[in-house]
Amino acid sequence: GRFGDFTEKLAEVDGRSWVVRSRDFSGWPDPPQWVLFVVEPDGAIWCAADFNQWPGCWKRSEPERGAAAKP
Repeated sequence: GRFGDFTEKLAEVDGRSWVVRSRDFSGWPDPPQWVLFVVEPDGAIWCAADFNQWPGCWKRSEPERGAAAKP
């Protein structure tokens, strides 16, 4: 929870759990908007990275918070 406020996406890839969390506050001096964790089955962190731009090849299931909903 201390690394993000909301879980945006969850996926299982090659036996690892991929978790993307977003933050309410982001941008200088706060951390980037999203954080990605890839966790091994035993709970060890395999990868962790902050990012500010949502990758174009990743689908979003709902509009970004604060964005106007499209009809």
